[in-house]
Amino acid sequence: MHLSPFPHVEDKSEVPKDGTAIATPNYCFEADRSTCKEYYESIEDESGFHTCPYGFSSFVDRVNELIFTGLRIKKEYDKSLLQNRVNDEEEYLPQMPKKVIKKSAKKFGLTKEQVEYFEDKYFEMEDRIDRLRDSNNKFENFINKNLHEIRKFNADIKSTTESLLKISDDGQIERRARSVLAWSNLISARLNTYDIKNNPGIVTKGSKENRIVYKKFDKARMCYMPTLGDQDIRINISGESYYKWAMYDIFDLVPYLTLDNAIKYSPDNQNIEIIFEEPQDKLLVTVESIGPKVDEEELDKVTSENYRGSLASEVKDQG
Repeated sequence: MHLSPFPHVEDKSEVPKDGTAIATPNYCFEADRSTCKEYYESIEDESGFHTCPYGFSSFVDRVNELIFTGLRIKKEYDKSLLQNRVNDEEEYLPQMPKKVIKKSAKKFGLTKEQVEYFEDKYFEMEDRIDRLRDSNNKFENFINKNLHEIRKFNADIKSTTESLLKISDDGQIERRARSVLAWSNLISARLNTYDIKNNPGIVTKGSKENRIVYKKFDKARMCYMPTLGDQDIRINISGESYYKWAMYDIFDLVPYLTLDNAIKYSPDNQNIEIIFEEPQDKLLVTVESIGPKVDEEELDKVTSENYRGSLASEVKDQG
């Protein structure tokens, strides 16, 4: 067995095998196999160029145990015999210089032992891939099972906290409960982000509904506020807006992720501003914060997953 760009002989009694660049001529499938076998046996020990009984060129490379055949090699094929045996409109069989054939034999001619070696390595790699795939599936099942439990616990926390807020008239308890509820909402946002990463199709799950964008950002702002005490970062929102936009449920992640990024890179004692404007019946939402400068050559990369600008990498991750 050989790997080669041209038709080649593996079994002298069978039709030559296709090359990676040129296929075996159609006529070879019609030719008398006994005639072909006798021809290949007569040339297999004679390195160099030959012409088969049907007019095609052959090349023997004894070093690589290789026979190229079914070709049109300059001055080594019978034009009159091939005239009615090759349809140039349906087959690709160019006239090739001898030096191209010789170079190809040296470059692509692999012995049977070499091919068997690469086949063994290929199957060995396939076996490793199968084992890795199996391990990955087990790990994914473990993660998904635990995420299911986390979602359940988080839903219980949220439900209990909301019930506590309804019955409590103690201001301190209410503040603590709202903090717990805020953390629960942030956990939900993180879990939803994981879901999108593993199944992007859920982005368009369900139907769109017209909702007020302002409320989405204000809810995210209120969720983050109880978590920012140590940093003394304030999130302000300005501009009234009742602008409705047809959105999927997953849009809730947009304000969470936008504010999360602003908080992560903001120095302590700074403000994050959310500004709502409605120019010409359109909605413009701007989130302003102080953070590391992004160099001009990094602008095209900052939206890539896990990429951080050179200055941002120096900022301690607060998220």
